[in-house]
Amino acid sequence: MESLEEFDLARELNFRSSRRFLALAEEDLAALVLRARQGTDGSSESSRFVLTFPPLQPKFAQLLHALLVRFDLTFAVQGWGDERRLTAEATRSKGLLPALRCEHFLAAAGLSDLPGSLAAVPASEVDSTDASTGVPEEAKRAEEEEDAFVPEHDDREKAAPATPVKRKRGRQGYSSGGGGMRGWSSEEESDPEPSRASKADARRAPKGKEATQRVTRGRGFLSESEQARAAKPQADEELPIGCRLRGDYEHYAIDPEDTWRPHRKPYVELLSEGWEFSHAWSFEPEHNPNRPPPPRGDPGGVGTWRVEHAAERCFSVALGGQSQDMRRWLSGRSGAGEEPYVLEFRLAEEERKWDYRFARVAKMSSATWRPLPWSCDRHTVFWLACFVGREDGKNYLQAGLDIFPEKRFFSARLASFPKMLGFGLPAGAPGPFFVRDVVLFGRGALRPAPFAGRDHLVEVPLRRREAETALRKQRLSGEVLALTAETDEKEKENKENPPGKTPWRKMFSDGILEPPAEKPAKAEEEPEAPPCCLVVCESSDRATAVAEKLKGQVVPGLPKTWPPQDAGTDGVEAAKQILETQEKVWQSLRSETVREVGLFKEHLARGTRHLEGTRIARSAAMRMIISGLSGAAPLPNPPRAGV
Repeated sequence: MESLEEFDLARELNFRSSRRFLALAEEDLAALVLRARQGTDGSSESSRFVLTFPPLQPKFAQLLHALLVRFDLTFAVQGWGDERRLTAEATRSKGLLPALRCEHFLAAAGLSDLPGSLAAVPASEVDSTDASTGVPEEAKRAEEEEDAFVPEHDDREKAAPATPVKRKRGRQGYSSGGGGMRGWSSEEESDPEPSRASKADARRAPKGKEATQRVTRGRGFLSESEQARAAKPQADEELPIGCRLRGDYEHYAIDPEDTWRPHRKPYVELLSEGWEFSHAWSFEPEHNPNRPPPPRGDPGGVGTWRVEHAAERCFSVALGGQSQDMRRWLSGRSGAGEEPYVLEFRLAEEERKWDYRFARVAKMSSATWRPLPWSCDRHTVFWLACFVGREDGKNYLQAGLDIFPEKRFFSARLASFPKMLGFGLPAGAPGPFFVRDVVLFGRGALRPAPFAGRDHLVEVPLRRREAETALRKQRLSGEVLALTAETDEKEKENKENPPGKTPWRKMFSDGILEPPAEKPAKAEEEPEAPPCCLVVCESSDRATAVAEKLKGQVVPGLPKTWPPQDAGTDGVEAAKQILETQEKVWQSLRSETVREVGLFKEHLARGTRHLEGTRIARSAAMRMIISGLSGAAPLPNPPRAGV
């Protein structure tokens, strides 16, 4: 499976397809964990319960990988290519139920009702298997029916000859019709008169008992005894118990017969005063014509591209209707349809920033330039998102740096929704200019702002009931989720002294029972884990207030706006400080909180930052090579004679 370093579970929830898949797979994994805990008739403590998913598309396979890490489940990948199936495994002691569901990341994004607990999901159903073979009874029954099927009428019986046709041999001893490998043709086996070569082979063949037992086979074949031994499970090994999927994953699975691929254009070279448009840069949803269309959603999507930092460079991004209409507007002639919008950028290399402005085509000359500090030294990655507002139903356009939806630097409300975007150079700008890694995704599936995040979650070092009482006293709202196993004092007392019976401590004091002898204290006693719970608030501002009142800690999220207020003039250093501060806070959180909020070990200990790790490794290798050289470079070998 791929690394989760650049993967963010909260970011994926901003798209409807990912949200539906996560809700579906989350309940299936929860049902698997509950089935492993409850067990079945004849299961033991070490019984393994497995759940096999169909071959999934790469995007959804990575989402499933992130869920398996949250559920603390082991998994295995079987097969190759389009037949790769992922099998999750759970036991009575292996597997967790997250208290925080994926829908909780949308609590600050306008979620009306909070989801229920995963403990309320019914346990998954178990496939009945044959104990001798380990094959499900349904599959075994289907195979038996297929083998037992005899057609009532077959035209091939009339067309086939009554006796096998002999293959004639030519002058060189080879068959005159058709080719093939000896030992794989049924016609050669049915020849009653062996040739001279076959008689010689018969003389060299083993005789007696060895001839009846030995069968010549190619590489990779097993004898009948070896096949029976491999098919028969070992007596000491317990077969895994298969479980059934609750949901339908046909929409997310790989179709081997599907050869349709969407149009892509990830690279463009801009010449002087030229514009480039492509259907690959359209915001209209694409779907496979061989499949049923996906559920219709609001128009919108996300576009991202990358440009290198070079002196005296500028470029523009146009958003509007059809490409031919936008070309007429951008060339100074009035075209059909609505006038397009233009977002123009120019580079200030010495100041390490971009300047940008946004307006209609006719009003670009009077638009105001605004500064935009860099977030990276060598290049800048821009993103642009279009969506329909949830509350007012208006069309919105937002732009930011690096990865959507972080570092937003621009937001505007549009009169009409753009259908596509294009790239070009302003008048008088030198060319050529290269735009790389152009991708549009989430078309027709992007949820409106505010987007999913983690900055509305608060880690509180209290028990669940204590946190709920404190919130009521402070008149604060929020859902409290316990992250550690909690047992109240009343529950402990009821467990030690069942109701209706005399407490055993009182029986010792009255002399009815003899007190037990004092046992030596155990040398290695695991200390009880300190209490911890998670408070889900409605917004980041309320999360800050809850953290101050309950002495908790807000889980940091992505930087929403750019540049930050205390960034100063150097945006690159500000971006590094934000990333370092974020990682320090993540590392200070409890391990239970880290798992619940969807953070992984790749996020806590990043191996690379952009291309920094690769660049350092190459520099170190070059230094080692140079340090091993001494003296002048050797002379080349003399040329060979005749050259």
